[in-house]
Amino acid sequence: MNREQHAYKSMGVFAIFKEAFKIIVSQNIIYSQITLAVLVPLTILYLSQVYMLYLIQDKTYQYIKTSRLGAYDYGIIISVFINTIIASFFSLFLTSNAVYATTCFYTSRDITFKKVIGVFPKVYKRLYVTLLWCFYMLRVYTMAGVASLWYFLGIKGAQGEGWKQVCLMLIFCLSIPFLTGLVYMTSIWNIATVIAILEEDYGKKALLKSMKLIRGKIRVSCVVFLLLEITLIGILSTFILLVAHECISSVIGTIFAGIVCCSLMTFVVHFSLVTRTVIYFICKAYHNEDIRNINPFPDVSYVSLVTVNDDRRQLSLALV
Repeated sequence: MNREQHAYKSMGVFAIFKEAFKIIVSQNIIYSQITLAVLVPLTILYLSQVYMLYLIQDKTYQYIKTSRLGAYDYGIIISVFINTIIASFFSLFLTSNAVYATTCFYTSRDITFKKVIGVFPKVYKRLYVTLLWCFYMLRVYTMAGVASLWYFLGIKGAQGEGWKQVCLMLIFCLSIPFLTGLVYMTSIWNIATVIAILEEDYGKKALLKSMKLIRGKIRVSCVVFLLLEITLIGILSTFILLVAHECISSVIGTIFAGIVCCSLMTFVVHFSLVTRTVIYFICKAYHNEDIRNINPFPDVSYVSLVTVNDDRRQLSLALV
């Protein structure tokens, strides 16, 4: 293994962010097309869904007081359901587009918007199955964590004395390993979606392969995804505070805050998808694996990992 490959495998958190930013800048035309065609509508749908969920929560509180829901309220609930279905489709569509574009950057292949949008029909089944498995694992993990908390709280609560302090201590002690495991599972989920697109494995197999692939890069991957999730949560919290709660009295100010939050979320989501693919290639390089089994391109039999460019610190893949 040459020195350049070793340098690529040892990339840290900030080096990964820098690499992802370089890819976006170098492929700004295709990424701009993906953003305008897919990501902007997805972001608008998601933020509008958050706003409608806030209205539903407010209306639910009013329903508890008045025991009455009108046609407008049911319309909002139906709209949220429809938006959820459409948003899930756009999300998977965007994921396949971003992963394909980033992979083409590493393979030094010509890419067009028509080729990008043509990837989704070939991988949507694998993505949906993988997504369902991820939801299932997260649901089981969350239910197990909540059940464990209730069990310990029930035991300590039955003892009587100082149960409030014990409850707070238990919640704090159990929250740390629970959140750590949640970040780890999120990292596995992100890599599994890339595997489902670029390789033949999907669903449970993609999750298991992601667990093996991420070994040795668990800390870096978890920190990267944690920082991205914190950024998204911060943007979403700002949107809820300024737009949904109407903390800004001016209508123009509210609209401006919504546009800024939408723009920031658009960039962060796209950046996180590119970063996800970069981490996938880093994990591949760390385990000294080629990618001969990858066949995301209809006109390429397979590709193999051969070297890393020293100037741009990117992988150069030879078409075989």
